[in-house]
Amino acid sequence: ALVAITTNTIDRAFHMFTVLNDTGKPLTRNDILKAELIGAMAPADRGEATAQWDELAVRLDDDFEQLFSFVSTEAGRGSKAIVEAVRLEVAAHPTGAGGYVFDTLLPAGRIIDVMLHARHAGARQSAEINRLLRALSALPGREWVPPLLAFWKRHGTDAAALLVFITALERFAYGVRILALGAEKRAQRLAAMTALIAAGAPPHGPWPQLVFNRDELRNINHSLRDLHRRSPQICRLVLQRLEERQSGKPLAADVTFTVEHILPMNVGAASLWRTVIPDADNRKRLASCLGNLTLVTQVANEKAGNHDYARKCAVYFGPDGVPVTSLTAELRAIPAWTAAVIEARLVRMLAAINAMWRFDA
Repeated sequence: ALVAITTNTIDRAFHMFTVLNDTGKPLTRNDILKAELIGAMAPADRGEATAQWDELAVRLDDDFEQLFSFVSTEAGRGSKAIVEAVRLEVAAHPTGAGGYVFDTLLPAGRIIDVMLHARHAGARQSAEINRLLRALSALPGREWVPPLLAFWKRHGTDAAALLVFITALERFAYGVRILALGAEKRAQRLAAMTALIAAGAPPHGPWPQLVFNRDELRNINHSLRDLHRRSPQICRLVLQRLEERQSGKPLAADVTFTVEHILPMNVGAASLWRTVIPDADNRKRLASCLGNLTLVTQVANEKAGNHDYARKCAVYFGPDGVPVTSLTAELRAIPAWTAAVIEARLVRMLAAINAMWRFDA
């Protein structure tokens, strides 16, 4: 028997196919759009378009499927379903599908490839630009891509301006995550930022959508104190940024670093930690404090467990050649891990974060 299912839009059809095709080969939006766009081009252009399309798909890999969403959002059509948005953009392009592919989609994809893989080159600012791009790419989601794409398309040849904008965007992207600002509110502010750039905002700002008000700054600084309790993932990323700033080099890409609570969250009845910090409530507060955290390898984290400070340091600085972060290396000069030490380290770490992102401004 054959069952025909009819929908009103291509996006609904794609959704239905995805739901029903649970045992077959997945059909991606890339498949739909590639067939539709290249099929609508002049025959003489199809070979070149296909070659460039496939090359970009390899370069972007898993992010290629998001390319259409990035481009549509940057064009101000983020509220539309993706295929519908692309069709509207093609209809609005003076040379139709061919012009859209060669003049809009592929150039945007190449910019996004540079952005997502931190491949900026040719300027004295390139190293810093790439460092910030890596920090943005480490965040969950890609919501920062459309505003940066909008800026890059218009001012990408000005590396100095690009660095200023990416610096402001990275500060905002981390700040809203520390604030735990909801996805919808983040999207609204970034959409307004994208629209401002498209409307001709000067390359050096101002960019009011990326600015935090006094209440937001106060909440950011409050949230930083026990960020791991609020969001372990964002806390790890903030510590990574702090580590890279402090060490002056990126973390090793082939090593998994985890957040380590030096004073454990849970201590046994016979633990020395009960002697060092006797009050249970104070011990719990200090354990979740930013000043009590460091970055160690997964293996070192598991070996350190809930042991006392001396045994933990023996693990952190063991003879097995395990990489040691600068955040952990500073413990070599600290003979005992006390409440006063944790509080003082919290102050230093907050000062370093504010020196990096100016959340105290």
